[in-house]
Amino acid sequence: MRQSFLCLVSLALAASPAIAFAQVNLNGTILQADGSPMAAAHLVIQKGPEYTSLVVPADAAGRFRVTLDEPGGYGLYAIGVHHETQELPLILTDQEQVELHIRLQENAFALSPDTLYAVSAASDNAVPMQRRQDGTHAARLEAYADTFAYRIRYG
Repeated sequence: MRQSFLCLVSLALAASPAIAFAQVNLNGTILQADGSPMAAAHLVIQKGPEYTSLVVPADAAGRFRVTLDEPGGYGLYAIGVHHETQELPLILTDQEQVELHIRLQENAFALSPDTLYAVSAASDNAVPMQRRQDGTHAARLEAYADTFAYRIRYG
């Protein structure tokens, strides 16, 4: 009896780290609205405002793959060159295999925009960009982590 009890306790202790360190496999694609790959795309994954964001690039076919350390609430930002950023909340309650297939809407471009704004992914506050003499635009945005996600808007 004592030996079976010790086996049961040993099994429970051995399984507890696996439960505590449950990983989540996240994979899928980031594509254009028509289903074709973009010149460049990536997924920014953020867990809470105090954590550093994780940037996962998509390959030439638009595929991405990442393993998250634990279940929980995540903010995902699907970003592609010349496309609108798509924000996706994701709540994972257990060790899971998650597959996402994301299609981004193409940006509508002005040939010569009058005003450009820089918008950080952490907020919706738009900061006007200053046009430089060489034709480029610049803006200063505050960053509180080693990774910074942003988008450019015009008009």
